[in-house]
Amino acid sequence: MRRSLTKNLSRVIGLIYFSLSFIMFASLSFACDLEYCALDWNFAAGVYSNCATLSDCISVTRNSGKWAAWRDGHYSYFAPNMAAVTDLGLLVEPEAKNYLRYSRDLSNDVWKKTNMAASFTSSGVDKAANSATTLTALESNAVVSQAVKIDAGPRNFSVFLRRRSGQGPVSISYDGGATWLPCDVSEKFKRCTTGIDELATSEVELKLDSKGDSIDVDYLQLEGQLWATSPIPTTDKPAARASDSVEINGKASDILKSGTFSFVLEGGGSPPRGYGNKSIEIIGGANASFFITPYNVKYIQSHNDKTGSDLYAALGWGSSMLLSQGSMSKHFKFAASSDEQEGVSLCADGGSPANLSSGYGKAESSWHLGSSYSGFITRLTIWDKKLDDFRLQSLSRIEIPAALVTDTDRPWTDYSVRDRITVNGSKFEVQSGIFLDKFTNTYPLQVGSGGNYFKFNQFANNTWAIDSSDPFKGSERVELAGNPLGSRARFDGHETDSIWISDSFYVERGDPVTADWTTVGQIHDRVGLGPVFGMSIQCGEYLSVDITGEGFVKTIGTHPIARGHWYNRVINLKFNQSGAGFVRVWINGVQIADYRGPTGNPATQYYYWKYGIYRSHAPEYVAVRYANVRIGGSELASKILAPDAIPTGYCTDNASC
Repeated sequence: MRRSLTKNLSRVIGLIYFSLSFIMFASLSFACDLEYCALDWNFAAGVYSNCATLSDCISVTRNSGKWAAWRDGHYSYFAPNMAAVTDLGLLVEPEAKNYLRYSRDLSNDVWKKTNMAASFTSSGVDKAANSATTLTALESNAVVSQAVKIDAGPRNFSVFLRRRSGQGPVSISYDGGATWLPCDVSEKFKRCTTGIDELATSEVELKLDSKGDSIDVDYLQLEGQLWATSPIPTTDKPAARASDSVEINGKASDILKSGTFSFVLEGGGSPPRGYGNKSIEIIGGANASFFITPYNVKYIQSHNDKTGSDLYAALGWGSSMLLSQGSMSKHFKFAASSDEQEGVSLCADGGSPANLSSGYGKAESSWHLGSSYSGFITRLTIWDKKLDDFRLQSLSRIEIPAALVTDTDRPWTDYSVRDRITVNGSKFEVQSGIFLDKFTNTYPLQVGSGGNYFKFNQFANNTWAIDSSDPFKGSERVELAGNPLGSRARFDGHETDSIWISDSFYVERGDPVTADWTTVGQIHDRVGLGPVFGMSIQCGEYLSVDITGEGFVKTIGTHPIARGHWYNRVINLKFNQSGAGFVRVWINGVQIADYRGPTGNPATQYYYWKYGIYRSHAPEYVAVRYANVRIGGSELASKILAPDAIPTGYCTDNASC
């Protein structure tokens, strides 16, 4: 009898659990139990305290439908003016446009096929039958392409890919096949994307290298900004997705308008942005506005319109200094409180609260979420009182895991700040802000056996002694600088003969690169202009080749960069201010820059080659590897088509670093 009761009780509990799981996203309403808050909207869990339904709490205005991702990777459709809520949270995005036609059906004639078969018979990222395309290579180097005419500007090209058969390379191009970005393809849909600095009339292409290989493709998308947004399906014409305008309603709105409130806002993060230093408004009314600045990773901002004053709060770092929060590309949490008599407090990620003596005061205007933010908002909790600073700080804390450092079991030789090293006859000095990272017990520079293989580890807040720690204009670095006297990597005089440099580099897989710029090689002058030549990974992870001279800065070449792949690089340049200078760059045997004209700085004493990682402030750990660094003359021209072999025993294209 007892055994039977236990068995039946287990069935009842199972049914209750199933029922709760089934209705999780049916806008459950519970009393708020977090620190006695007034409202708690957990979008990711589908639980909204003191709201009968989600529409009683917020109203969404969006004059188009949209698609949003779930944690398992599939996408769902949400009708116009419907909140796009999944188990990742509430997706809020600015407007965007897909310039490609028939973005899911590549069997259509607008897609030109060369040695490629296309059938509109695959299930897509939405799991719907016959909604995506299967491509099969009839011969090697099979290509599908579409020409596009658009105004010049920054772009992003993306596509969802899933392998059906074969193991050959898959790659995409945004410039008619002049440059190719390799894509990682697995048995599950994965998005391959690249940012493009400037693009006008062009042709996007997708290529299968090996005959017989077959893949599924879905949502090919060419957008008018550097980052990819949620899928925008098209047929015979380009299509746009409207922006999300999310207004806070009901009791929550009344509390915020009263001028006496506290809130904690949590988000899942957004892709790297193309806004530069422009603030991204998250929540605000007439008197109060709260911002996170995507690239200024040490501060969040609040603006008091009543007094015209701004408040900046330094970010905390949870249990680890490796990843400060604030780039919005990661999980973030920030908190604020206000009372007309007690003033304003603002903090994020457990950082020390910043204060203003004057509160925001009452206001009748609307409060909203998102604005031009692009990403998931996970949770919003509101109190109808001003919490003390200690409680506010503790509620905004995020525990951040230490960075994952790879190849810790390899036989590295460790180098740190100001150490000297000779590489193929050239003397270099280590420039870094840290001696040893205490959280991972890792040195900033690790050198493999033979002295021809280098791993640079860049952690957040690694500011070198002469660099600025200013979050708006400062920088971080771990580099090898070829400036020691007598180094072959040091070039004396303000004008030079032809200089040749060759190497191979590899950007490890990991967290998104959110810095405005990440330099992976530069020639610096002794005084004045700084980097007169540089190669940087820009937002969207494409390589930019730039030169600086008297009165000008020019981008002379670009190339998409995929993390987890080796790139062979050859540079040939000459400094001459009268116009006889030149800069030529090859990546994997393809010339990506060919500039002729004024180069260099007439006031400098010498130039020197530097490589490693030099970037604007960013929260993520990044590692870049180099091999076969050589400085020389015309003999290095042979490395364009016949580069040195990558040392074995470490990461390769087929092994994750």
